[in-house]
Amino acid sequence: MEPGILKVTEKVTKELEAIGLKLHITVAGEKLIYGNAALEKCSEVKQVVDDVRKVNAAAEIVTKGVYIKSETGWFTKSSRGVYQIEVRLNALANVNETLGAIIDARNVELRSFEWIFDDESVKMALIKQAMKKAKEKAESMVGEIGYKIIGIRSCSDSYEIPNVNVTMRRGSEIDEMGLRVRSSARNTMPTVADFGTELRGKKEVSAVIAAEFLIGT
Repeated sequence: MEPGILKVTEKVTKELEAIGLKLHITVAGEKLIYGNAALEKCSEVKQVVDDVRKVNAAAEIVTKGVYIKSETGWFTKSSRGVYQIEVRLNALANVNETLGAIIDARNVELRSFEWIFDDESVKMALIKQAMKKAKEKAESMVGEIGYKIIGIRSCSDSYEIPNVNVTMRRGSEIDEMGLRVRSSARNTMPTVADFGTELRGKKEVSAVIAAEFLIGT
């Protein structure tokens, strides 16, 4: 007698807390300097770096890019640089103070922030739990009709991992996970920051198992 097939799907979800944060900012400078040299040689960028490191000495700060700002449209000695800076925080103990230092700085715009999660280790743990639940469900189901699991025909896994990154928009009020930033009509740079409680990034990660079990007597 050919074995029968029982299809079972199980999903396991866990709320995950962020372990770090990447802040993406732009700094308008009076001079055009390329690469990470801007961190030391561009006074506007250096000021932001100094302000951040006063409240978070462990912050990792790198120049991700620079584009030219020129009144004439040509690359001249008077051309200015707008620097794209990434500030990475590998711990969240004083994230509010770091954000405050950035928001309070002149010529700086907070463009977006990206929570850092340890997805991989959680995914492996969840998929094991989902597989265990799928097997237990299959055994319980076939046990009711006097059958048993004799093997497995196929099995696939998938994951649901939402994007929780936040992008700031000019001229609007943003309220995301405890952070509120307002921009005035006269000045598009953020002018008021009210952080409320300590910022915490969270998301729900799900693992799904779809298995086909072989059943027989």
